[in-house]
Amino acid sequence: MLLAVCAVPGHAMTPAISDIGGVLACEAARPLVRTLPREPLYQQTDDACLLTDSLGGLRYTDAACTAAIETRVQAFDDYCESVTLPGQLGDARGLAERVEAWESTPGTRVALTLPGLGDSAEPFVGRLQYRSHLRDGAECGLEMRVYTANPGATDQPAVIAFHGGSWSNRRSGFPGMESLIAHFTDRGMVVFAPFYRLVDAQDGPEACQQWQAEDVLDDAEAALDWVQQTGGEYGAAPGKPVLFGQSAGAYLAAWLAVERAPEVAAALLMYPPTDVGDFAAQVEAGRYTNADGVRILERFLGVPRDAWLPDSARFQRLSLAERVADGEPVVPLRLVHGLADALVVPRQAELLCAAMTSRTAWQAVVDRAPEPVERSTQRIACGESGQLDLLAGADHALEVCLPGIACQAGNLLQAAVARESLIAAYDWLQSRGVEARQDARDNPPVDDPDDTPIDAPADGDNAGDTAGSSGGGGAVGWWLCCAALWGLRRRVTGLH
Repeated sequence: MLLAVCAVPGHAMTPAISDIGGVLACEAARPLVRTLPREPLYQQTDDACLLTDSLGGLRYTDAACTAAIETRVQAFDDYCESVTLPGQLGDARGLAERVEAWESTPGTRVALTLPGLGDSAEPFVGRLQYRSHLRDGAECGLEMRVYTANPGATDQPAVIAFHGGSWSNRRSGFPGMESLIAHFTDRGMVVFAPFYRLVDAQDGPEACQQWQAEDVLDDAEAALDWVQQTGGEYGAAPGKPVLFGQSAGAYLAAWLAVERAPEVAAALLMYPPTDVGDFAAQVEAGRYTNADGVRILERFLGVPRDAWLPDSARFQRLSLAERVADGEPVVPLRLVHGLADALVVPRQAELLCAAMTSRTAWQAVVDRAPEPVERSTQRIACGESGQLDLLAGADHALEVCLPGIACQAGNLLQAAVARESLIAAYDWLQSRGVEARQDARDNPPVDDPDDTPIDAPADGDNAGDTAGSSGGGGAVGWWLCCAALWGLRRRVTGLH
């Protein structure tokens, strides 16, 4: 089973692994879970308000013990079950519409990705339901996770982070992204990570399955709406949020960066698909032959390959790079893509980067024949407000790296280059978030008494939607495989 999982390294779109095999592989990852320091919390005793390292029950975020929060610790076995058994991850049925407890989870402490956790502080995570869909009487409750270094903190730049997984599988995308969250919370940011409906039947409750592209994008927009309206309750500063996404999640972030550009500050896109029309054209021309990628796009569109119409209005709307080339505005972007990525080929990132420069530059990439993966690492300016890092030797899910075992970023030298690229990208996203916060301070919004909210009409299957009170990342299959191999190597070599 583990060998079968390893046969598709790096796919943020990997088929779900078997339940038993997944739990065993997750168990092998136990040694990779680090103990990280946390921001101080306080506990009320009979005589005083004292610092405490323990969690569980009522704690306070201030030294006077006036700001109370409920806390708990997620056991490793519970974490393993949630990320390996189908249907559990992201299922918000039973969750409240507000965070009820702040939790310590092993998911933020797994040391399997670049640039490494180092001296990071452990984030707290809060869980809530931000949206619900009804289909044939069944509920698809969508979870939002909120990550912060300190639940009592305020005025933090907000990041909305979208997981990968081919828009089909939460277990193959979300855990890898969660393991990177500390890089954002360490930079003083609060992270909002929404789950969304899925386009296949691999994962999630049945009511969350077998939707189409437009439904997934609708959830991404609802997540932005929710953060705009509710994020301040969880420490988000006034101002536009920044976006982060991996693989399929990077497409969702890119969608908001174009479709909702006036409401977003910037976006960091990791190995993103960006242009549906060009993707389909490359398939039809025989220049893209990855069967997994073709099936993924078929599911996303909800139509088989022989029914694709690349020149249709739908394809044009979903082709974000072409829309930018045609003059639609886009927020400042940073893109990171591996040149050895055969699933989402680097051409996809290059198209969006070129489109930010001019339609002529975009057309030049469209007309260009595919180039060999042996190209050297490049840093390319994308117009006046963007940058693309193309990393030699790096495959899909390039953050996932166990030196000496398996590393999606390539060899040791290539992994070092990828590490520096990622650190710079995270710093860039932080700086954009801080700028958005300062801009909001300098230019506070003016209330319009005539500006009343208008409820969106219900449509078809979405007639029962609610949105709370207001409205390809590291692949876990490959992640668990590496963890299992690493655990096996520890046993064989006696490493401890």
